[in-house]
Amino acid sequence: MPSRLVSVIKRIESLPHDKNKRLIDSFADFMKNIDITEKYQKDNLFVIILYARYLGDRELSDVDRKQDIIEFLDTRTKDTTIDPDQRWIRTWNYYLQRMLLR
Repeated sequence: MPSRLVSVIKRIESLPHDKNKRLIDSFADFMKNIDITEKYQKDNLFVIILYARYLGDRELSDVDRKQDIIEFLDTRTKDTTIDPDQRWIRTWNYYLQRMLLR
């Protein structure tokens, strides 16, 4: 994961969909304006950018939220031969928490 908020914000420009870029940029501005810590902003933006990349040309506002989020999170699962301790579950839950923005 990138170590600085500035690095994560630069990744917004690499997204394929212009509306998603604007939406995530607005979200970043919103978080900055309500004085949230940089780490919290960085962590939220990182997961949202990964999700937007997963969606490709689809808009964030037009997806079936529950099903699409579960499908995105399931891309993080690993086989027990690769991850015998099933550490991927922590990543799955962490990303879910960030997607729900709690």
